[in-house]
Amino acid sequence: MKKILFLFFIFFSFLASAQQKISIKGIVVDETNQPVYFATLSLISQKDSTNVANQFSKEDGSFEFQSLVSQKYILKISLVGYTTTYQTIVNSAENLDLGKIYLSNAENILSEVVVKGNKEPVVVKKDTLEFDAGVLKPQQNDNLEDLLRKVPALEIDENGGIKTQNKVIKKLYIDGKEFFGNDPQLALKNLPAESIDKIQVVEKKTEQAEFSGVDDGEREMVINVTLKNTHKIGTFGFGSAAGMPSLAESDPYYNLKTSINRFSPSEQFSVIALFNNLNQQGFTPQDASNFSGLNNQSNRGNGGGGGSASVNLPIVVGKRPGIIATEGAGLNYNNQYATKSSVQSSYFFNASHTDLVRNLTRQSFLPGRIINTDQKTTQDRDNLNHRFNATLRHQFNERNMLRFTTGLNTVSGDANTNSLSKISTSTDSTTVANYSNRNVQNYSQGLSFNNSLLLRHRFTLPRRSISLNAVLNLNQDKNNDSTNTLNQNQVNGQIVERVINQANARRTTQQNQRIQLTYTEPLGKNTTLEGNYAYQQNINRSNFNVWDIISNVRVENTTLSNAYNSNFNFQQAGFKVNKETKEKTFMVGLFYQKSVLQSILKRGTDNMLQRSFQNILPSMRYSFRKDAVKNKAKSKSNSTTLEYNTSINEPSVRDLQPITVNNNPQNIFLGNPDLKPEYIHRLIINENIFNPKTFTNIGVSGNVNYTQNAIGYAQTVSETLVRTTQPVNLPYRWNGNIGFSYTFSVGKQKNRLRFSVNPRYLVSQGNSLVNSVNNLNTQNQYRGDFKITYLTDKINFVFNTYYQKSFVEYSVNKEFNQTFSVFKNTTDFRWKITKDFTFATDFDYTYYQSSRLKSSLKAIPIWNIAVKHLFLKNNRGELMFSVQDLLKRNIYLSQRSDDNFFEIDRSNTLSRYFLLTFTYTVRNQGGKK
Repeated sequence: MKKILFLFFIFFSFLASAQQKISIKGIVVDETNQPVYFATLSLISQKDSTNVANQFSKEDGSFEFQSLVSQKYILKISLVGYTTTYQTIVNSAENLDLGKIYLSNAENILSEVVVKGNKEPVVVKKDTLEFDAGVLKPQQNDNLEDLLRKVPALEIDENGGIKTQNKVIKKLYIDGKEFFGNDPQLALKNLPAESIDKIQVVEKKTEQAEFSGVDDGEREMVINVTLKNTHKIGTFGFGSAAGMPSLAESDPYYNLKTSINRFSPSEQFSVIALFNNLNQQGFTPQDASNFSGLNNQSNRGNGGGGGSASVNLPIVVGKRPGIIATEGAGLNYNNQYATKSSVQSSYFFNASHTDLVRNLTRQSFLPGRIINTDQKTTQDRDNLNHRFNATLRHQFNERNMLRFTTGLNTVSGDANTNSLSKISTSTDSTTVANYSNRNVQNYSQGLSFNNSLLLRHRFTLPRRSISLNAVLNLNQDKNNDSTNTLNQNQVNGQIVERVINQANARRTTQQNQRIQLTYTEPLGKNTTLEGNYAYQQNINRSNFNVWDIISNVRVENTTLSNAYNSNFNFQQAGFKVNKETKEKTFMVGLFYQKSVLQSILKRGTDNMLQRSFQNILPSMRYSFRKDAVKNKAKSKSNSTTLEYNTSINEPSVRDLQPITVNNNPQNIFLGNPDLKPEYIHRLIINENIFNPKTFTNIGVSGNVNYTQNAIGYAQTVSETLVRTTQPVNLPYRWNGNIGFSYTFSVGKQKNRLRFSVNPRYLVSQGNSLVNSVNNLNTQNQYRGDFKITYLTDKINFVFNTYYQKSFVEYSVNKEFNQTFSVFKNTTDFRWKITKDFTFATDFDYTYYQSSRLKSSLKAIPIWNIAVKHLFLKNNRGELMFSVQDLLKRNIYLSQRSDDNFFEIDRSNTLSRYFLLTFTYTVRNQGGKK
């Protein structure tokens, strides 16, 4: 604490000793001597061309910059329809009044002073909010993630997930091109901030809407990063090496990584590599244990997007669980090899080793009693992943285009797991306890091969178009387990012991093929009809073989072994009518879907099952968009979206299989061939207002999701605590949330000091069946976060505080109702002491409470400190000494409350370590060093 106070004392002393301040004012007028308001004024230092301050002219054309250091400046004035004007301001010790400054109409061409690297700090376009990266004050060796954390419109979580307006951003482009496929993590961690010119947050139309010219109102949020002109030609990147020898209290640590990019107007080539044992992955990991992606088929009513914010997601305290060593390397290559043709491709390899120690405590609520579970798990796991993606685009002419996309992904995993568990319950007359010691050796492999071909033709008549999309996806999974389990069941002091020694092998093949035809036809000046037809077939093949190991000899267990084949076919046909004006879009759609499931269970004799489902899927969307007008005072951009859509979620193949899986005799699973598909209703609303004059943004967003025939899992717990689980259709499940966001600036320089407030309320309700008793679970959650960002050339300061409180209520066993809360505070402070030295520190403070815990957890403070020194020619070298988790308080804890249980998961994680890091920056733009 004394050190923090000392740093702040130095900081404020530095501010107090600043030079004498002056002000600069004037009036902007046009050629007719009328005031010009809403013109963008940028004050630029002649010394180093940095952007010192920005503001807009007032309604009377006046402006005033205050609290300025006396030096030479260039004043840049720009406004659409006028020629950009520059005025040199000489060094003065007194306040300056520039009087009237005249702007000429755009057709009157004047000679201009070129000042490189200075742009308006924020530009609002129709679907884009554009930030000048220089205004965000990047420091040496910052990456793209460091820069995005300062963008007011974005939220970035600890794992690098990006959200804006409560929408997840899944795609990130570099100059409009994909960077390592659809994995934003690779760009966030490996693209240098100094190479970035602009950050564009884009509400992107669907590709169908962009091609046909028919705006259906559907949007997805993406980020496009544009590079500086100096980095669009040449080579740039970095390489770093970090390490620290073994100390008395820790193992040796290392971190090696590099990112080299060579770009030209037609080509982008990037190489990245990483090698560390610091739990730093820098990519989205693929895990063989949950690799398969076709078990759940969800067929939408073509009504647009919209997710749900679930209340019962885990609350996580601390960083990533386990100790993870990672190595990886990748290539990204994009080539505009002809005027009408381009290819985008990437390959990435990674391998990881995880040492995990997990302690799980769970309370399950049954009518009249509680079941307590205590489990300790240790695991050594190795994962290996190869990914390849490529997209070929060819524009035959302005009316015809082709796009082919392919992706190959392989995953393999090898794990050794030991679990010691105790399951117990007590009543007035009986005490039951089960003990288990389970050792599992697992080897798994997965392969995914995904392909799509898209052909589009646009007719001479505007808004008349036809598109054909064909998809072929193949998935293969192999999973081999060797299990040795010792179970002890204790009932009133009597122990029944059972040893299970088994091996099993599961082979699953899934093939998905789909063809879709879309035709658009204008019905009038602003009205368009869109017709759709789609046919899809999912073919699944599953073989599950179980062997009992007796005296080291495998004997097939025919009771547990099975083979299952299924064909799922669906046809969907319907239409959408779209009416579009300059500011409004209204769409209504109706689709009919028929799906047929045929399955065969092979176990001795074949058992055939055939099910047929028919559904009507309506959808509706209304959107209103109004852009700010630059030459009008108090003008704001405004967007409103109201959407309703429906979808069908088919039962998974695993849930439909009429088999019993009891290779773990304490937990038995039964399939249910009588399952019906879920029918989901979604209602979504979004409202956003942005004032480009004050940089103020106000947003309201919410959604409600209601599911009929909700698929849940009924549990039956026997007197000996053997749990049997079976999927069933429950009456309903619903959840909803509504949130508010407010971002604003304080002071004359709008980009320097910013505040944001984001409260949100979430609610969910669902049924659960335990021992044939229906228990209604209701969860209410209140969230809120507050953020302050202060950015100058020398100081970067970000403060964020977050609070969450949840209430869980049960209709049965109300004494088990619970509350839990999390308070988290994050502070990030960087101080450029001199041009060569930088001090950086971040401090996380987390406090967690739960009514189910016997005692509250201690607060968790995590403090990281680093000192950086730049050296070598052009500051290409950086030497950094850092301490992570200085107080050695890092833990990993995940708390979860679901339909009829509460659990806390504590795992080992990386704690205090020291690093000495050398980073060398490569700058060779345009062949000039």
